[in-house]
Amino acid sequence: MINKTNTSLLSEAVETAESRGGDYGSPADNWQDIVDMITRYLQMHGIMNCDSNELKAWQWGEIMAITKMCRNAQKPKYDNFRDQMVYPGLSGDVAVETGACEKDNV
Repeated sequence: MINKTNTSLLSEAVETAESRGGDYGSPADNWQDIVDMITRYLQMHGIMNCDSNELKAWQWGEIMAITKMCRNAQKPKYDNFRDQMVYPGLSGDVAVETGACEKDNV
């Protein structure tokens, strides 16, 4: 059985994602801008070969989820748990929106 704390956290996660969309626009567009800049940075510093594949917008959500997990390993914070719920879902939406995958009919 799911307790009310979990559903409250999930509700807050959805509200957070919606409000951030108002600030930053579409996750697909915003995240593509971010990964483009990171890719160029990594290439400039010789960390990523210019011929290698570039990061994809949907991967940014996975990177951010990992970031939140690492932060919680140092010091657990409610915000990190909430964001860990948001990023994977948005990553899936962005992957579908950008054609990286198709939505499952489960």
